[in-house]
Amino acid sequence: MARKRNTAEEIVAKLRQVDVLMAQGRQVADAVRAISAEAVRSDPAARADQCLLAQEALARPRAEVPSPHRGRDRQVRALLLTILPGQVIGRLNQGEAVIADHFEGVSVPFADLVSFTEHSARVTPAAMVEYLNRLFSEFDALAREHGVEKIKTIGDAYMAVAGLPDPNPDPFAVIARMALGMIDRLGHVNGHFGWPLQIRIGIHSGPVVAGIIGTHRFIYDVWGDTVNVASRLEDYSLPNRIHVSQDTARHLVGSFALEPRGSIDVKGKGKLETFFLSRI
Repeated sequence: MARKRNTAEEIVAKLRQVDVLMAQGRQVADAVRAISAEAVRSDPAARADQCLLAQEALARPRAEVPSPHRGRDRQVRALLLTILPGQVIGRLNQGEAVIADHFEGVSVPFADLVSFTEHSARVTPAAMVEYLNRLFSEFDALAREHGVEKIKTIGDAYMAVAGLPDPNPDPFAVIARMALGMIDRLGHVNGHFGWPLQIRIGIHSGPVVAGIIGTHRFIYDVWGDTVNVASRLEDYSLPNRIHVSQDTARHLVGSFALEPRGSIDVKGKGKLETFFLSRI
């Protein structure tokens, strides 16, 4: 018997009845805020419209949903695309219950603002959130331009990956260009706000595991030594510098300038040779 295809709204139910998509006010706004950052900045009403759309689409009793309901399906899919990669949504639509994959040869950037905690103590909460939203929206735009998958933000840190779930012919150069662009975009945002913040970036390349975890505010996440080393490289980087591992650098020779940094001690990995990356 052919497997029944799920509608977009049924996909939401399969994602373990995630509370965040059915919440009111701020919770829904958090889930949909990335739907159109540019539209929200130019039209504040856009955020409220998207929140209402999410509540109507996801809180409506199943019996009340007309069929066919392609228009609503498209809207719900648009909402899901702000949370999950399109390929993953397609697999859920085909009936897969568990999303867990191993990928070789991906590249992971980890970025963190320097002294952000100290600076945020001197500004209002609204100013801090406005700055981070503007900056990370710029990073999101860079990710889309380069075909990079944003993974998550953690406080003032930003993590992404190239080479999954869709393959990329050169994830190493893609992430190198994105990292350089992140420093440029930071300068533009700083100019707008009059802030002096800098960023540290670490990049490592190798295998990872990726999948969906959680039942509340779930995410598509990645794990493995590659992620841990990228985070450690960021820790040992310098302000407005891009610190890359030898595994990443060997894919970038000739296309980017690579300055030897020396070795760092990574727990579980030992001494690793590293480089600072810049434009030629």
